[in-house]
Amino acid sequence: MNLTTETSTNTTLLLSLPISLDVPWTLRSFSPIQLSYRCIIIIFGTLLNFLVIAMVRCSRQLHYPRHVFWVGISIVNQCSVIQSLVEIVAFVDRSSRVACQLYVLNAGVYYTIFLTFLALAALDRYLAITRYEWYKNKVTNRSVIYLLSIGCFVTYTTITSPFWTGSKSIKNCTVNLTHVHSVMIYDLLLGFLCVILHIKIFLRSRKASRLQPRPNLADASIALQFHSAPVANVQVVESRLQGAESLVYAASAQTGNTTNIPNRLDQMAEREQDSHMFRLVSHPPQNQPT
Repeated sequence: MNLTTETSTNTTLLLSLPISLDVPWTLRSFSPIQLSYRCIIIIFGTLLNFLVIAMVRCSRQLHYPRHVFWVGISIVNQCSVIQSLVEIVAFVDRSSRVACQLYVLNAGVYYTIFLTFLALAALDRYLAITRYEWYKNKVTNRSVIYLLSIGCFVTYTTITSPFWTGSKSIKNCTVNLTHVHSVMIYDLLLGFLCVILHIKIFLRSRKASRLQPRPNLADASIALQFHSAPVANVQVVESRLQGAESLVYAASAQTGNTTNIPNRLDQMAEREQDSHMFRLVSHPPQNQPT
């Protein structure tokens, strides 16, 4: 009887206590091996992200919307690396309130932005395959930069809205479980969207490759034949080039424009050589009897 009464009393006390879903982040601990592993990942991740950004920035052949998406993904990935570094600093220096508050404010935000950029990049590839003409005329590097900036701003302000609206606080360095679980559910939906888009890209690409005509492998191969030019023909070509050179210099001296003389001479030499090779191919020299 006494045991039953005591159990009911404890249950009443537990139910009367306020239920808080704010969990201190200090409950998480890192071993020295985990800290070393995280430091290695931070160093190599930083190098790879800056390598991707530098390659796209320095190569003009990569200045296309598809590669702009990868620059944005690399930047957000670097922000996630910095977030991991802030977490390590807050863990090592327990007295650092700034590092702790920055970690609580940005917990899970950059990963969500990363998934958002991946979904936008997959949508970009899908539109490039299904609506190629519209994509070629409408999608530019500037529009992609605007799209990524808007997506980053909207995602960041939405996830951190409980803090700047006053419903949650970062001063006590606690992470709310409801907020974290909501962000994780949204990340799961973004992951499903990325998978669906990539499957559709694969199916459309496979269908487009089947519609293209395949080359006939039974066609005869083309063989190139080179014939040596006779000495007399070479002398004729040289005499023509010398005469053309004298004419070019005379015309340039009269007009006073001598800057384009090398270019004009090169063009005339190329035309003369092409016409001579065409005559050789059309009428190859016959073998003379010895």
